[in-house]
Amino acid sequence: MRYIPRRTFVLFLFATLVLAGLPASSRAQEPVNPDYLLPPQPGFPVALAGSGVMFASPTLADLDGNGQEETAIIGTDDGWVHAVRADNGTVLWSHNTGPDFHAREPGCRNAYTRIRSAPAVADLDGDGTQEVVVTVGDIPELHTSGGLIVLRSSDGSVYPGWPYLTEDYFGQDGNPALYPDGCADGFVTSPAVADLDGDGRLEVVASATDMRVYVWRLDGTLLPGWPRVTHDTMWSSPAIADLDNDGWPEVIIGSDSHTDPYFSSYNGGALWVFRRNGASLAGTPCYFDPGTPSGSNHTIQSSPAVVDLDQDGWLDVLIGTGPGSSPTPPRLYAFSGYALTHNSCGSVPGWPVSTNGYVASAPAVGDLEGNGSRDVVATTLNGWLYAWRPNGALLSGFPIRPSDHAGQPAGANLNSPVLGDLDGNGRQDIFFSFFWEVGIVRDNGRQHTSPGPWPDPYRPSLLTDWTINGIPALGNVDSDSSLEVFVGGTASGGNGARLYAWQISTTHTLNWPMFRQNPLHIAVYFTGGNDATLVSHTLPATLPPGGSQGVRVVMKNTGTSTWTPGNYRLCAPQGNAFGSFTCVDLTQSVAPGATATFNFTLTAPAGLGFYTNTWRMRQGSGGWFGDIAGDQTVVGNQPALYVLTTDPNRNGTIVYPGGIAPDLGQPRDRGIPPCTEYTVHVAPQAFRLTTDRRGYYMVFANDRVCWGGAALDVGGVAWPLEPRTIQDIAVWPGTVTYVTLDADGELRYASVPPPISLITTAPAPCGPMQTARSVALTPDGRGLYVMDARGCIYRSDRAPELPRLSNVPFADNSAKKLKLTPTGTGYYILDQYGRVWNGGDAPALTPRYSMASSDWARDFELTSGGRGYYLLAKDGSIWTGGAAPALTFNVPPTWPGQDVARDLELAYSIEEAGLAVPPPASLAFMRDLQGNTSGNVTLHLEGAGGQTMTWQASLSPNVSWLRLNAQSGTTPFDLVLSHGNLPSCSNPPCTFSTTFSLTVTDGYGQQYNYASAITLTVVEQMWRLFLPTANR
Repeated sequence: MRYIPRRTFVLFLFATLVLAGLPASSRAQEPVNPDYLLPPQPGFPVALAGSGVMFASPTLADLDGNGQEETAIIGTDDGWVHAVRADNGTVLWSHNTGPDFHAREPGCRNAYTRIRSAPAVADLDGDGTQEVVVTVGDIPELHTSGGLIVLRSSDGSVYPGWPYLTEDYFGQDGNPALYPDGCADGFVTSPAVADLDGDGRLEVVASATDMRVYVWRLDGTLLPGWPRVTHDTMWSSPAIADLDNDGWPEVIIGSDSHTDPYFSSYNGGALWVFRRNGASLAGTPCYFDPGTPSGSNHTIQSSPAVVDLDQDGWLDVLIGTGPGSSPTPPRLYAFSGYALTHNSCGSVPGWPVSTNGYVASAPAVGDLEGNGSRDVVATTLNGWLYAWRPNGALLSGFPIRPSDHAGQPAGANLNSPVLGDLDGNGRQDIFFSFFWEVGIVRDNGRQHTSPGPWPDPYRPSLLTDWTINGIPALGNVDSDSSLEVFVGGTASGGNGARLYAWQISTTHTLNWPMFRQNPLHIAVYFTGGNDATLVSHTLPATLPPGGSQGVRVVMKNTGTSTWTPGNYRLCAPQGNAFGSFTCVDLTQSVAPGATATFNFTLTAPAGLGFYTNTWRMRQGSGGWFGDIAGDQTVVGNQPALYVLTTDPNRNGTIVYPGGIAPDLGQPRDRGIPPCTEYTVHVAPQAFRLTTDRRGYYMVFANDRVCWGGAALDVGGVAWPLEPRTIQDIAVWPGTVTYVTLDADGELRYASVPPPISLITTAPAPCGPMQTARSVALTPDGRGLYVMDARGCIYRSDRAPELPRLSNVPFADNSAKKLKLTPTGTGYYILDQYGRVWNGGDAPALTPRYSMASSDWARDFELTSGGRGYYLLAKDGSIWTGGAAPALTFNVPPTWPGQDVARDLELAYSIEEAGLAVPPPASLAFMRDLQGNTSGNVTLHLEGAGGQTMTWQASLSPNVSWLRLNAQSGTTPFDLVLSHGNLPSCSNPPCTFSTTFSLTVTDGYGQQYNYASAITLTVVEQMWRLFLPTANR
């Protein structure tokens, strides 16, 4: 369903509960006689900057690396984040996120932000110190900016690359469910962190009200394949776990849902499971009550918890159903991990279980019976606390409806539980917040805190000064053997943030001590045995054919078993293509908490291509466990690219892979390959790879879009009433949507269109847009540019203005394609002659081909580092420029003399290293009407590693139009190539050439020879001299 304010849910729910009445089996609670007092933690409560803490929850974390979770971190209602010494209440640092977000979104109505989440805390960059990850935002109609920010734990300063703002879809006054309000929609959920790509660094995962699940790297860039769209808002925080036992984690999330026949979705809620690359697990999403789709409108506000309930070796997923009008009762589900990973939404035996109220809480898991059981605890929106055995049977004494110290029964403010052993009896007790206090219920269902009247001489009360809705956190923070309880709150009168803490008892086992179980927030209950966390590795991303490299993999024993030599090894789950061995032995025993370092040598095979290079811990001949190290290693320097053609003799394909690219298959639509346009020979015009490079979208001349490979069906564009001359297509990060461009500059979106408005004026002297040719997205996907045939660039409202090229001859409408640099602060324009013009801060890139005098070039793609490019000519031939290696392996076919090729996509590329860096500026010789000329360029020669090298340079033949400032010398040296006497050209185009040669000798007498042709082409009274780059 579309966005519905949460307050609407609560009001609707309250009315429902009044009509339904309360269970008749409410039990009177027997008094419990505590044998200890409950003093406050010294230094608490702490007064904090900020208006109050209503929904935010504290996270306890070890910031100083001493093994003790000595710091409490919490956010406030107006965007402050505080780090507080949990043993004495000292505020270590405070940071106001409001200015960070408002600087990025000054048009948002309110300059402050809101935090209603629990921060995640982890060492994201591997430097031994922690980072603090905070989601920011609230319901959209409150008009505050939302997004995610990463802070340094040392002082609360902002980590480079942050904050990240979400999209703005909702919140406009009077229409909160449909229209943007100028403020990013943000988060009401908490983030989680995990290593999703096997590089030993943690990524950040979060689910937003803008209908997206995000995954970021530490630098604030999105992981390929993300974000993913769930087509509705999310109140559910993600869990991260390896459900299919392959060593790679899945992202598990609940989402609201609405009826959409195109996507076969129903009103209510759904459970989504995404693989690390953003692909949905087959068979998901799982819609609740699938047997009665017309009534399947239980929403999802619950956050999933993960545990192997039935001990079958597969992790299961617990999640509750929220408010709605379904004819079925509210339930807590336990989806079977085995079923989820085998194309089914089946449940663990005994589940789901019905409750007498909506389960909007996040379940917690622990041993309430003291027998090693995996018991499940959850609360309902009408104030009932439940506990079940793993088989779905209620524990004795449950459910219970707690009362506060004044005797008032709990209601909709009974929040998610946390678990810890209060008295050392080996059984977990239940802690929760409601009204103005923290309540405790024992493992047997008896209330430990006072149920009223108050003061109560028999039972303690943990009182705050104002209403609290956050979740408590438990821990021993001061090494004094006592258990402390922390919760955020507000000063009396409702103004002023506070952090409360009490000393409870002697510290014992804590199975689920905080919201989402631990500071990483992955929400997985681990019951012991084998486990391993990847610390670091040096597995190579690339190797030359037959090349060898020594590598190191460091694993930490995060389980409860000691690893012993001969029984535990590091092995390659899919075999080792880089040697005859598949396992590396331990050299000594590794106790829990210790690390093991494996050193070994890899030797690349002779064949070019992508090779799986993954390693994982193994016990004996089976028993794979823990994180995976590595991913893929590329052998050789060849790219992976695809060419789109209008080959009239298609022979089964119109997309040809080149280099080491795998075949992505035929295009399809609505799941039927091939698509109709493909079979009736409608000409394809453009295509784009998905951001994970595993699929593509192809637009045909009639504006129909088909897709191939792993590309998702994200909804088609609306077919126009009049024919369109299609020019280009662009795909958003995570394949959220795509946009097609026609010659009139009209943009048509699929699925959920991004909130983008195109500015139809460009810098002078362009004026109104003429024939549109190319569309390019900003790197963050928040804006776009449209270029017309004159090279004029028009931008959307959130795309920075790009400086126009000067003295560039596009008067003949020869501009073809626009590409941005990886940073988005520079750009390149390809014209029909094959010239690549640089703008902004983009450096000039030297072509390795001769310019054409007629319409010849069709498309080009920059290499991943932006220092080279591949160019597609109309006959299908592929050329290179800059540091891009020539394509020599699996070269696609060509059609000499024909105009067949249409588009080029680059899935993977490597850039060649060289003695000389690419020129900082192009050497363009220009002649004005008076014959004046100018231009020069510098090649910086420097030996690798700073070693001194001698060099000699020459031109053959020696020409008058090019000069060298020196012909020999030692490094470092700036070799300047400048123009001499430009030759005359009475009838352009004219071509002149010479060969530039460079011989370099290192300190050992080894010589390296470089030679490259230099071509001077005269086109339309412009001389452009392309210089070589030393590439070997």
